[in-house]
Amino acid sequence: MSERKRQKTTTLTKFEQLPNELLLICFDYFDYYYLYETFSSLNQHFKNLIQYRTEIYLNMKLIPNEKFLPFCSQLNQLITTNHNYSLSIRINNNYRFNSIFQDNLFNENFSRIKSLKITNVTVSTLLSIIFDGKTNLCHTLERLSLFDKIGGTFQDIDRLCCDLISSKMKLLKHLDLNFILYSTGDNECEEYVDLEFYGLSIGEKSFSNLETIIIGYIPYDDTFTTSKLSFKRLIKRVLPCMPKLKTLMINSIYFDTPDNYRQEHKVWVSSSTKTNLKLVKIWVDVNANEQRDKEKMEKYLQNYFTNENSTFKTTIKIFFVHS
Repeated sequence: MSERKRQKTTTLTKFEQLPNELLLICFDYFDYYYLYETFSSLNQHFKNLIQYRTEIYLNMKLIPNEKFLPFCSQLNQLITTNHNYSLSIRINNNYRFNSIFQDNLFNENFSRIKSLKITNVTVSTLLSIIFDGKTNLCHTLERLSLFDKIGGTFQDIDRLCCDLISSKMKLLKHLDLNFILYSTGDNECEEYVDLEFYGLSIGEKSFSNLETIIIGYIPYDDTFTTSKLSFKRLIKRVLPCMPKLKTLMINSIYFDTPDNYRQEHKVWVSSSTKTNLKLVKIWVDVNANEQRDKEKMEKYLQNYFTNENSTFKTTIKIFFVHS
């Protein structure tokens, strides 16, 4: 073979011959159900890699009904084999939520879940699983996201939110509340949720370990939001209960009356809360009559959260919410 031909020769590498590090990077692009169904039965090498991974990201919605319970049994066995699993599960079905957390076969292993992203589940189910059930997820959850549709009443959601922002959640560091309530009777959704936090009481037992709280979402254009919170409730009820808070993101904040932003709010807010804050992003909900005061509102909030010695990044934006 000539030198020129030899230089043009290339070596083809099969996927299964890749180093484990590269295989694991590729596996990260798969939901765990598809990963397990696709690769675990191909060869022992792939099976071992999947079986001894340290993290599981699983979207329950992707599992066909006829394969749901068999897969849960397989997953339960994997967790039993390797106790180092860090479970992250996205659930959008009340029946499936109950199936894996209430069943005696699964609850011991699934009680070690550290991250949950939940939609289309009732508040009563959440309360029973997180606080009163056999799993007691309040002792293990580090990240929790409630988004889209959650079933229950305003009283139900207020109790849940207050419990989540309290010392009952032993390890919870990240909380994302971006949901809309639907009635469990007729499945009709409310237009938006006004978070009250009536059940919060400032005191040692109410202090949470939260470092990040996100209420609503930060839109890219003028829009409406499904989760709202008044500025007064934020500074009087919520912030004082989160002394370790570092990231605060809220869409949307509103003022109880148009003149509230002009008034000096003589309320107590934990000094440690302000000291620890590293990132603040707040969008303010204003109506048509308040449009002329947009700049003043923005300046007021900037002054409230920052001062000349502040080192953290702050974003305050005013937007119009169409009624």
